[in-house]
Amino acid sequence: MSSQAPKGLNSASEARRTARLLAEAVAREQAEQMLNAIPAAVATTAIAMLATGWLLRAHYPWRAIAAWFAFVLPLYAIRLAIWFVIKRNGRLEACPHACLRALYVSAALAGLSWTALPIRFFPADPAFELFLTALLLGVASAAMAALSPVPVAAMLYMLPIIAPLIPRLLAAHGALAHTAGWLIFVYIAYMATVSGRMAHLLRDKVETRFTAVQRSLSDPLTGMINRAGLERHCSAALARARRHGLVVVVVYIDLNGFKALNDRHGHACGDQLLCQFAHRLNAAMRANERLARIGGDEFAVVIEDLGASWRDDVDAVVRRLNDLLREPFRIGDVVCRIDMALGCSSFPHDAHGMAELLECADARMYDAKLRGRPAPVSPAQAAAPAAHCSTATK
Repeated sequence: MSSQAPKGLNSASEARRTARLLAEAVAREQAEQMLNAIPAAVATTAIAMLATGWLLRAHYPWRAIAAWFAFVLPLYAIRLAIWFVIKRNGRLEACPHACLRALYVSAALAGLSWTALPIRFFPADPAFELFLTALLLGVASAAMAALSPVPVAAMLYMLPIIAPLIPRLLAAHGALAHTAGWLIFVYIAYMATVSGRMAHLLRDKVETRFTAVQRSLSDPLTGMINRAGLERHCSAALARARRHGLVVVVVYIDLNGFKALNDRHGHACGDQLLCQFAHRLNAAMRANERLARIGGDEFAVVIEDLGASWRDDVDAVVRRLNDLLREPFRIGDVVCRIDMALGCSSFPHDAHGMAELLECADARMYDAKLRGRPAPVSPAQAAAPAAHCSTATK
């Protein structure tokens, strides 16, 4: 009876990493929607406020209206500055959560810019009360339409506009105003429900796209990332290393004698051996280490964020990798002992790009194979062939 190695390598750390990447993808999508809405929102708000100010001049002195505009201008200057910084410096890709929080502040500032209307400019004129109520509800609805997939931002924009409107309407004379005041509570609840639903749909869309991308970057046999996934992951590690003067090391791994094992016992046995070996590798990985299957029986470990003692750290990793082969592999009735050849390269000492680092590590691994087998997995195996399999006796 065959013992099946687990095909997925989703350890707790890998699951946390995937969840973090998905959360970043959702935050990035939400932030992009908010960024795209800001220019049009600023332009339409300016037109609406100028028109409203022109109408208010019949009820209030121009100094009061000018004071409102003086209050609004800094708010929108900050809002445009947030938009410019995020757009200009490309920070959205690097830190989507921080950008989303900054955009929450932007949304709150936009809502506060309208707060003066129900607080300071609400004349005791039923027609004008109706006009201002319709205007503020229209602004709130427009904000909700633009920000509906981002519930926090939508509420931060909408509540400063319509929350002060409720006591104004309830304190006004007339049943119509009172009814409108109470209905605003229903309006808020409805808008919150719609926004929550839109946020759920956005997350589903992002998760579907994220899953498709993850599958294209993963190895179907072992579940770990493939070469394309490794290059994508390591671009961020190399960028971080350049900024902070850190070292990134690539360890190239090749299983010796794997072809002979495949020829003797079949590809199914070879696949199970790869899965078991990959499972051992994955279990031994630390937080700053990333594992990938490059192809066939070749794997790579990328060690990130190394400091001045990086050589000692890499030696410890190599010893840990060699320890993985002390125990034989059991695939049904077949017991296999196999070893591996290793080659290492480092940034910035050997190369500056991921492809060059892999090429350098591969060359050193091949050189190690030509010079003979690496240190044996155990002393008893010093004279053993590169791969040795036998059938277990029951």
